[in-house]
Amino acid sequence: FFLMIRRPPRSTQSRSSAASDVYKRQVEQIPNPPQRKADKEFVATTNDNQAIIYRLNGDTNPLHIDPDMAEMGGFNKPIIHGLCTYGLAARGVYELFCDGDVNKLREISGRFTSHVFPGETVHFDYWVEGPIVIFSGKTVERGKEVLRGAATILRASPKL
Repeated sequence: FFLMIRRPPRSTQSRSSAASDVYKRQVEQIPNPPQRKADKEFVATTNDNQAIIYRLNGDTNPLHIDPDMAEMGGFNKPIIHGLCTYGLAARGVYELFCDGDVNKLREISGRFTSHVFPGETVHFDYWVEGPIVIFSGKTVERGKEVLRGAATILRASPKL
């Protein structure tokens, strides 16, 4: 699966400032899930060694692998990387709404609301609101919301 990242607009601001402004707008624009039954659902189970595998992405934060460091961070064991949780949500969007065409996934944003432990299952609910797919993911084991976000889906593939 692919994660698409939207480039910040060019301006006279510094790159980090412009990127920060874009991020703030995206987080502020994440809608709350509708107060109705989800249109679609996606369930993803993580592996016990998932945090070890995600170290290959270059994030060597010991919080994700060392129980002592996790405890110092307030967790009773290491937690999964946010990129993994985000990727699970994006995979659900892709598989449920993009008809096998990654070009239909125009944009995706999310806000982490809690953590996921390796081996936990995340249940994602998806609501369709026009071209926007709103999602929320909760751990099955703890019933804790871990991610909330939205994706923009193109109904037809872009022509080059």
